[in-house]
Amino acid sequence: MMWFSKKRMKLEMLKLEWRNRLPCTYDNGEFDKSDFILKKISCRWEYVLVEVVQGMLLKGNPVNVTDFLFRMLM
Repeated sequence: MMWFSKKRMKLEMLKLEWRNRLPCTYDNGEFDKSDFILKKISCRWEYVLVEVVQGMLLKGNPVNVTDFLFRMLM
């Protein structure tokens, strides 16, 4: 349970960092897609999510990824 809680907290922190960084990427109404920090945050977020899903599958729990993500970050 502690492992799951730590992973959930990591995902929440990464989501907040992504949201805080996102408004800074707009320049004259255009979205800057070259922001490497946003790319790294997204990659790390996906990595942690895959790690959680793999951990749950190894413990024998069936996982629907989209439903799981919604329920995890409620």
